[in-house]
Amino acid sequence: MNFRWEDFSSHSHSSIRLTPPGVKVRPSTTFLLLMISSFLISSCNRPPDTISRPEKIVSMRQVCYDQATYQELATAWREYYQVFPYEESYANWMYAARYAGKENYQELLEKGVLKYPANPTLLYLYSMSFHGKELQDAKQYLERAIGLAPEYSDPWFSLVINYLEDGQPEQVNLALAKLLELNAIQDVVMDYNYNVLALLPPDAILVTNGDNDTYPGWVLQRVLGIRPDVAIVNRSLLNTTWYFKQLIQDGLIRFMDLTELETIREQTPPPWSDTLIVRLVEAAAVKGYPVYFAHTLYGSPQLEPLLKAGGDIGLCTRVTPPKKNREQELQEMTEVWLTGFRSGSLQSWGLQYARRSQSPRWLATNYAYGLVNLLEELQRYNPEQLPGLFTWYRLWALPLLELEQAEQLNNLWCQLLEDEAGCDWCREQGLLP
Repeated sequence: MNFRWEDFSSHSHSSIRLTPPGVKVRPSTTFLLLMISSFLISSCNRPPDTISRPEKIVSMRQVCYDQATYQELATAWREYYQVFPYEESYANWMYAARYAGKENYQELLEKGVLKYPANPTLLYLYSMSFHGKELQDAKQYLERAIGLAPEYSDPWFSLVINYLEDGQPEQVNLALAKLLELNAIQDVVMDYNYNVLALLPPDAILVTNGDNDTYPGWVLQRVLGIRPDVAIVNRSLLNTTWYFKQLIQDGLIRFMDLTELETIREQTPPPWSDTLIVRLVEAAAVKGYPVYFAHTLYGSPQLEPLLKAGGDIGLCTRVTPPKKNREQELQEMTEVWLTGFRSGSLQSWGLQYARRSQSPRWLATNYAYGLVNLLEELQRYNPEQLPGLFTWYRLWALPLLELEQAEQLNNLWCQLLEDEAGCDWCREQGLLP
């Protein structure tokens, strides 16, 4: 409700009784009584001094903590909600409780949706209750959430997957375009995925792990038309039957039939994705398709042998037999790195001063470690390329490292550098005599 001064001035002060009937007070006394009354009311409503508003909970795509931290945040938001029982407080409590793995999370979430049926965050969280079960129910809650708050990006991410599963490619593309329009994926994450795609040869297959190495690639391919020849295969989604069918329908090599897939699912415990990835790599090697694992892909007993036998190219690892010698492979990688990468976002204020817990900053440190992991091979096969890469490292990657990380990686660089400019820098840092 909007109040105007006229709404207050049009009423007589005599309508507010602060003194017993028949008792007259002077104007100054009335003013004093009003002040005392106001003080008493405000004192009664004053929140406890020990309660402060906790940090807003956002998707792990943006900020990522360990489970213990989310447990602390869930407790903090529960206590805050008890003092300030508003729907936003409840929504933050539920978001933290989800990541904390609270046992009664689902029960509390259902109560929250009943109490606050128009809260987009609670609707989004509740849609995940139907993950792998009732697709249409999940879509209903997600679409309600964006109907209430079209600028809220979390439901759009989930709708991409729901539309994929439902076989609605046009809706998938519209949802991805909406993510781009909302700037829901930070520039540094978009650039990182652009650079990964730039390193890959034609018709490559790229195996990814999660949100920050999959959604941006889909946006680049399906919305912006960049490197549509690369087949992106998401590790997590491989645990579903529908995604396997979708990949084959979209043109991925038929590395397994449905009968084999169902046999694996019946005879081995989940997750099944790594078994499928190994079969994909084997089939691709036979048919001549290069397969790469993104560096964001964490290892497993099944995948480690492929990674160890593969060829690292900085941001991803080739896990099929090479078609070129290692010197040529590293030469091409370096040319792309120095001349074809999008790097401007690495010097943005938002990234330079981002907290360590922010996921895009974590992702960007892969540049520094990707180069350091190749130093010995580069010195052996392409030593003339080290100075250019070292300059790139100092300009773009080094400012994003924590002090301890920077000291460790700088020392590794300085042990191998032989060019005069690089050695001078190392001496300035006290890393060379």
